[in-house]
Amino acid sequence: MVNVKFLHHSAFVIENDDLVVLIDAFRPVQLDRRGRRLYVLSSHFHQDHYDPWILSLDATRYYLSSTIRRRIRGRDADLPVTYVSQNMRFDEDGFTLETFDSTDCGVSFVLTIGGRRIVHLGDDNDWDPSDEAMHRRFIASLRKMPSPVDVALVPLDPHLGDNMCTGPVEVMRILHPDHVVPMHCWQDFDASRQLEKSFAREGLDCSTIVHMAGDGQHVLSLQEVS
Repeated sequence: MVNVKFLHHSAFVIENDDLVVLIDAFRPVQLDRRGRRLYVLSSHFHQDHYDPWILSLDATRYYLSSTIRRRIRGRDADLPVTYVSQNMRFDEDGFTLETFDSTDCGVSFVLTIGGRRIVHLGDDNDWDPSDEAMHRRFIASLRKMPSPVDVALVPLDPHLGDNMCTGPVEVMRILHPDHVVPMHCWQDFDASRQLEKSFAREGLDCSTIVHMAGDGQHVLSLQEVS
């Protein structure tokens, strides 16, 4: 079983019986490793996606955006750190990690574990639909990703007002995820209701949206496939 758990903001744990993958955690969390291998991913250096405390986690490997390198200041000397930029692929024992562009900073991730494909967009979003260059870059990034996907973890930022749902709508149209999980909501857990209305207006499947009630929530359990 592949389990997806929401921790806070854009931080998630994705795990199965063999490994634990922690993504974009910026404050300490309790991890149930049970002897499993731990991989830590950070999409970029922004303080709501990365904090140096992750370097204390004794991970099997860290995959960190190259934007983080200069902020570590040598603390990675004895750590298994790989710095990543867009258009890279890593085949680990039990999962595959691919990196893609971001319209803001760093990278977005596609993680394949237990035969399930999970997209974590980091800060890749259509932040300003009036910015044609940004819009084209966002669409181009999505179209490079494998499709369809099982789970899309997508920014749904209430600070964008009426444009909050523009990015997730494009994700749904291009990647055809079975499950859309809002993140980057700044504790506004009602934002997904607005996304549901936007999906309905666009004729998209509202049942794909996962509505969350708060931090630390178990989101999905997916049967592994070969």
